[in-house]
Amino acid sequence: MFNNFKGNKNYILFFACIATALVTVDLACISVALPKMLGYFSASKIEIAWIITVYSISTAICIPLLGYLSEKFGRKNIYLIGIAGFSIFSALSGLSQNLDQILIFRLLQGVFSAPLVALSQSIIVNAFPEKERGKALSFWTLGLLIGPLIGPLLGGYFAEHYSWRWVFLINVPIGIIAFIGSYICLEENKINKKIKFAFLSFIFLALGASSMQLVLDRGQILDWFSSNFIINLTISAVIFLFLFFLLYFIKSKTLFPKEIFFDSNYLGGLIFVFLFGLLLVPPFILLPDFLSSLGGYPIDKIGLIITTSGIGGMIGTLTASRLLSYGYYKSLMIIGLLCYMIGQYYMTLWNSDVTMNMMIINGIIRGTGIGLFYPALATITYASLPSKFRDHGASLFQFIRNLGSAVAIAIIVILMDRFYKTNMSELSYRVKDNYNQNEGLFHNYNIYPLSINDTNYFIKLIAEESHLISFVNIMYILTFLPLIFFPFFLLFKSKQR
Repeated sequence: MFNNFKGNKNYILFFACIATALVTVDLACISVALPKMLGYFSASKIEIAWIITVYSISTAICIPLLGYLSEKFGRKNIYLIGIAGFSIFSALSGLSQNLDQILIFRLLQGVFSAPLVALSQSIIVNAFPEKERGKALSFWTLGLLIGPLIGPLLGGYFAEHYSWRWVFLINVPIGIIAFIGSYICLEENKINKKIKFAFLSFIFLALGASSMQLVLDRGQILDWFSSNFIINLTISAVIFLFLFFLLYFIKSKTLFPKEIFFDSNYLGGLIFVFLFGLLLVPPFILLPDFLSSLGGYPIDKIGLIITTSGIGGMIGTLTASRLLSYGYYKSLMIIGLLCYMIGQYYMTLWNSDVTMNMMIINGIIRGTGIGLFYPALATITYASLPSKFRDHGASLFQFIRNLGSAVAIAIIVILMDRFYKTNMSELSYRVKDNYNQNEGLFHNYNIYPLSINDTNYFIKLIAEESHLISFVNIMYILTFLPLIFFPFFLLFKSKQR
């Protein structure tokens, strides 16, 4: 009955997209629903943030294992176990009665989420011939972008009108569909039961990566290096990552095959997927804060504005799907980055009077840039990588992407805090210095004359202006950041244009 489904590349693509969307929608929904969980569990903001932190750490640790596990036990088996485990622990997270329970289930959910993105990419690369691969990866990218497209809307809707539990429970029926479809469609790949596991190499990377993830996630909350906990974690991360790289040079058997690093296309892909991680996350962190703090937008409109970047992503990926068959990989990547940079520069011109239509247009421009960039990147990365290394390559590719996102979050939190404090200090000084002369800030905002006792108004005004300037400063950084990476385009040696 299902013989027509087995090995059918179009069905494989469809169900791989569903499995990928599971992860991205889950993350977007939970981010919006965290305030509701905070009240239910009577937790502090620091405690409730662990719901995301433990998930990120367990995912980061398990992604490097995927190449070995797929070769040892079969890509299909590991992929199906990932879908099943993710769905089961999503349900248990939604049924949790206290904070300890949900943290345990989220940690295990993160473990099983690792194969869903990395192996689905590898599955598609192996299922489609080179001429069709770019188009297939473009559609698969829609699975990545479906999270920012509908996640904020779903999360806000469920949390507001039903319960935070539904942001987890909704994963179950989707997971069942993805599991059944993948079980029927996927073919078994050749396994190697004699493969040896680089255990020590994995331990060093796991300890180093988890320590670094904790530093990046908790650093701002604990005031960075004024905390002994952060200092000790940083030392641990440096030591274990150094030992991991040392083993790479002195051991013949490593966690990732050494041969993949001799492929210049793949090496270039690792560099640019780190950039992708840096660029993808910041708008989703900064925009809700900007809109709620300065614009006073309600949560439903914030979700709508953020969703527009997902619409732009769909436009970009559908466009890329038509052009990648001609081999314009680097050209599409450059055009995508330029679109993104234009959108980011446009955001440096925003002020508290920015309209909703302006933000929607900007979201579409930025999303289109990402939608053009990522499918081309994913295609050229594997253009010359031998098929036997693709599972290992896909796991490292996603590990580097996650690393880029973690670094971006940490840097943004640091910069926003530093910029805000500096701007508050400078603006406060200007207000104090110009008050008696009735000049400067007072004339600009048409708030003169004011009672000298009306200090609350001054504080609110200065805080809003400091917040806005900090936002604009980070937009400037994100605008020109991709230029640093342009020289690395020389690494791509694909025969395609």
